[in-house]
Amino acid sequence: MELIKKAGLAVLSLILACLCGEGFLRIAAGRFYTPKIITEGYLRPNSYLYQTLKPDSSTPVARGSVDVNSEGFRGRAVSRKKPDGVYRIFVLGGSTTFGYPQGLPATEDTYPFQLEAELRKRLRTEKIEVVNAGVTGYTTRTSLINFITRIRWMDPDMVVIYHAANDAIAIQREEDLSDAVLNARSWPSVWESVRNASYFLLELNYRYYRRFSRAATVPRAKTDQPSSVTLSAYENHLRGLVSLAKQAGVQVVIGNEATIIPSGCAQGRITGPDRSSLEAMEGVLCFSMDWYFPHLTVPGVRKTFDAMAAVQQKVAAEYQSAWVDMNPRVTKTPEYFTDFCHNRPPGARQVAAAFADVIEPQVARALAGKSEP
Repeated sequence: MELIKKAGLAVLSLILACLCGEGFLRIAAGRFYTPKIITEGYLRPNSYLYQTLKPDSSTPVARGSVDVNSEGFRGRAVSRKKPDGVYRIFVLGGSTTFGYPQGLPATEDTYPFQLEAELRKRLRTEKIEVVNAGVTGYTTRTSLINFITRIRWMDPDMVVIYHAANDAIAIQREEDLSDAVLNARSWPSVWESVRNASYFLLELNYRYYRRFSRAATVPRAKTDQPSSVTLSAYENHLRGLVSLAKQAGVQVVIGNEATIIPSGCAQGRITGPDRSSLEAMEGVLCFSMDWYFPHLTVPGVRKTFDAMAAVQQKVAAEYQSAWVDMNPRVTKTPEYFTDFCHNRPPGARQVAAAFADVIEPQVARALAGKSEP
């Protein structure tokens, strides 16, 4: 009996500690603490697309909110039927397009929103729609399925493809090509539902996996050579997406994701001449290299993204599509990035401007054609 009382007291103490921790983090959020991403408000599992945005939802995040329209896209309302005379652009990507809430908490901060505003300003017309079809975690494979099952039927004039990082992360070995499909679920587990609703549990979950999971518990020999599986899968999915779009009469623009890959890392610190400019974020950069790419050295990560850029250029040339390299266009400092691939608002504006430079002439010609009798 005494043992039961002690066990009950221990459980009660644990619950109270969790409640206190939750209360403290809720109060601290937006002041001196940035919550780990809360996904339950705007994401839901999907058997075909891994996950989709929850239609007609608004989820508060630090310093902003994630607002999803009735069609399941982040941003203002958009009709399924394209309005007469409108040039419609869908932007496909992962969280760098969707807008990672830690760096881009407001819809207005995302580069698709900024791209629409920039094109309308340059061409002096409201007859341009840019729809943010990015979703956290999406790869070229999920965007390919998204295009086939949803976007194609909303009559796009152009698609902008902005994918690289998630493809390099999600597909590293042969088994990754099938495991994502075989293990897909259309609902979250009980633990995931509880965890995603709690700042405290998300923080514990993050710290646990940072310390004990992935590279820390599954040692893998690192190489400085890109995975052939990653590159072949990326080319296959990208070519399929571009080919289907072009067959449907949709123009394509491919963007190479802007990234910060440090010169090298050791013991969580940057080793190289770039340390002075990146010291403020060296912890997150070096952690990202080990966490997301346990099979690669830092030079191997850089070579992987260079090889993916070459694939983009190859596919763009084959299908007579535009290609934009964001790396020389986005400033590589902590003021423009939150981590190795996610932008802050100034970085997102630079991405939007770079895309606008290439897209503007195409839209101008198309709108001129639409206005002719």
